[in-house]
Amino acid sequence: MRLASVNRKLVLTLVALTALGWGACQWWNAAFRDLKDRRDLLSLTAPLPWENGELRVPDAVRHEDDADASASPLRFDVVYRRGPDTEDGPVIHYAMHHMEDGNTFEDIAGCGAKAVRSCTTVGDAETLAITHDTHNSDPGLALYRDLGDLVVSVSGEPGHVDSRLLRHVLDHTHRPADAELLELLRPPGYQTDWS
Repeated sequence: MRLASVNRKLVLTLVALTALGWGACQWWNAAFRDLKDRRDLLSLTAPLPWENGELRVPDAVRHEDDADASASPLRFDVVYRRGPDTEDGPVIHYAMHHMEDGNTFEDIAGCGAKAVRSCTTVGDAETLAITHDTHNSDPGLALYRDLGDLVVSVSGEPGHVDSRLLRHVLDHTHRPADAELLELLRPPGYQTDWS
């Protein structure tokens, strides 16, 4: 009888220690993943001239699986295929451009290249740019919004997008949560030197 009581206590102790060990491993893995995510986000957004809270992404990105983003010292880009059937929808390119000293809105919009691009002011500090099909350029349609030290643009292929769709994308943006921003910026298999 006494031996059964000792065995039962031993089994209960082993079960409790196993559960405690499993819980500690789960906590450690979650803490490590959280730390890795924070370090990756910091590394991927380091080149940007804006804080993460100042970044905007199109609302439609939330519904698209193939959205991708990139960051550089002068711009933040988001590219996604828009539409219910993402294989057939138009490719949308949304970008935030940083205005550096000496850089003008016309430089960013490329309106000076008359043989390649035609630009029209459409109000509200917006310029519609049509890129012509030439030997060194593909046709395109873009809408640029001048916000002073920031220019926001959205573009797509003519015939698949129009100025209303482009304006809708510019007007419907949100501040991405860190998890959404990380999902957009981190490519599959991304590694840092500490991973």
